[in-house]
Amino acid sequence: MIRKIVSLVFIYASIAFFVPALSSAQESGINSGELGIHLRAAYGAGDVAWGYIGSGSDRGDLGTGDGSSYNIAAMASYTLLGFEFNYMGGDIEDLEWTAEEAGTEVDYKSTGSGNYKVYDWKLGARLFTEPGDMGYTFIYMGKRYWNSERKQDTQEADGIPNPLFSDIKYKAKGDGWIYGIRDFSTIDFSDTMGVVIQSGLFFGTAPLTSFKIDGTKADLPSDKTPLSFGAELGAGVSFNEIGLSVIGGVRGEFNITAYDDSTDPTEDESVFGFGNRVYFLEVGMMF
Repeated sequence: MIRKIVSLVFIYASIAFFVPALSSAQESGINSGELGIHLRAAYGAGDVAWGYIGSGSDRGDLGTGDGSSYNIAAMASYTLLGFEFNYMGGDIEDLEWTAEEAGTEVDYKSTGSGNYKVYDWKLGARLFTEPGDMGYTFIYMGKRYWNSERKQDTQEADGIPNPLFSDIKYKAKGDGWIYGIRDFSTIDFSDTMGVVIQSGLFFGTAPLTSFKIDGTKADLPSDKTPLSFGAELGAGVSFNEIGLSVIGGVRGEFNITAYDDSTDPTEDESVFGFGNRVYFLEVGMMF
């Protein structure tokens, strides 16, 4: 209960800061006043990882396959204080992975479809700004919520269909905290145009809190080992007079939770996780 109260206070305080900043951001130029807004939208395509490795497997990988990712972010800042809401979603299609069972490696293929959604509320310091220049550095902590589901139509093990694992639906969700830095640096060629380099890194823990297989909820222990991490690097052009930036690059992140869901102490722990590595194109507007 205390954890939920702290999370709600963090989010409500962030919203209370965001609303007046949004309404007043137009009063001054880019990074030349106390208030500012930075809106970003991106689409990416590349590799998606997703999977559940049960405790009966000696070793396994998350399934990987083609997928997409889309990001929407809105930042409001007041002097050195910044708040950002970031939404990331994506699609999951067919997956392939390898697992070791009884000392033998087995190649799996899964057909199906699904999605993942991540919601981050970030609060931190917006540093190193200059009037008329779009550049800044954002150091933050954030509350993360995520959910994911996937319908597995068929599964093959070494090319042999396994009807026991066909027509299965998985649903999972979790939440936690992340800590990171994102840098938006510009090299101006003139008063109107420049080159922008965007980079970022974060880490934290957002453990699995609910996991269902065909509607049956698994009993999860309180003792879990979660890890969330991600990075990005991109470059593009900035138009300082109108606050527009266009960036292309690569970004990726993973959310993984290891836990013991078996009463047999000789078996390995289970793992659930998802993530992506995509090449993206992002458009941003700063006010």
